[in-house]
Amino acid sequence: MSAVVSMSASMPPTWSLVKEIRKNSSEYLQKGSHASVDFDAVIMVVSELVENAVKYGVRASDGTCVDFSLSVHGSCVQITVKNGIEKLEDYESVIFALDAIHGPRSREELYRSRLLQIYDSPIDEKGRLGLYRIAYEGGFDIACQLESDLIKLTAWRDFNHEA
Repeated sequence: MSAVVSMSASMPPTWSLVKEIRKNSSEYLQKGSHASVDFDAVIMVVSELVENAVKYGVRASDGTCVDFSLSVHGSCVQITVKNGIEKLEDYESVIFALDAIHGPRSREELYRSRLLQIYDSPIDEKGRLGLYRIAYEGGFDIACQLESDLIKLTAWRDFNHEA
């Protein structure tokens, strides 16, 4: 039976944070015996979530800048990132993307469609591409919660129970 192992970090949102968390996450995965876990997929999701927190996040009223955790229990991986948000529209934009991911269109179609939109109009509203990439390329499910002025994104995947 595998024990739950995790790593967390609360740090100011800087671009060096993305590199540091990616490096620490990779080392963390390599130290464990997680043979069934696709390390590349996990690191891609870690990168996308932390990059979004750095790009769009602000310091929350409780002082939180970026709070990150990565947990592995057997073949199950969970990644959580929390950061402050400035306005409710930022949360609503994430919910819009997650509703689409959980809607009738395929994840591949959403991802490719968003890529074409960005290609046609690179100066557009905030991304969503990263969330679509997490769902399509990474095969992760994603949920979002609003906790006061914090947005909490959780991505998870069981590598032994592929759809």
